[in-house]
Amino acid sequence: MTGSCFDPGWPDTEGRPLAHGHDADGRQVSAGYSTNPEPAAGGLWTTAVDLAALAASCGGATWAGGDRAGAGDAHPQSYRAYGWSTILHTTCGDREFGHGGQAYDYRAMAWMRVHSGCGPVMLSNAVTDRELIRHLTATELSGRIRLTGEWQRAIEAAVGRERGGTA
Repeated sequence: MTGSCFDPGWPDTEGRPLAHGHDADGRQVSAGYSTNPEPAAGGLWTTAVDLAALAASCGGATWAGGDRAGAGDAHPQSYRAYGWSTILHTTCGDREFGHGGQAYDYRAMAWMRVHSGCGPVMLSNAVTDRELIRHLTATELSGRIRLTGEWQRAIEAAVGRERGGTA
């Protein structure tokens, strides 16, 4: 993942163009982007290419040889459908791997069908982008990617936590 880093100051030192974060009213956040006080949990600066490479790498490690070999190392909660922002789906033929992450004004999601190697990567830079993600998972991706139900539930749980609920 050569285009990725957990350094909170990376956007200022890397010298690459940055998709600035936006608040709920569509205004750019004050510094151009927000940082997460827990960078390992939501502070990865990345590219779509790097997320696709991550999905391909983790998907292969998760089900090497068609079984769960290596899954415990790559994903400590690998026998659960969702854990540590990683989703594994094992029903209906080709297996699926997904990972999502977020900061206040950014979202990143990647899916991959393990055997075919196909799947989308989505990056967004606005607080309101959950609505776009909900729309895509409910319409464009519905029926094409079996993980859409898990993503919808994960989004609802995140919204509940942000509003002070226990979801």
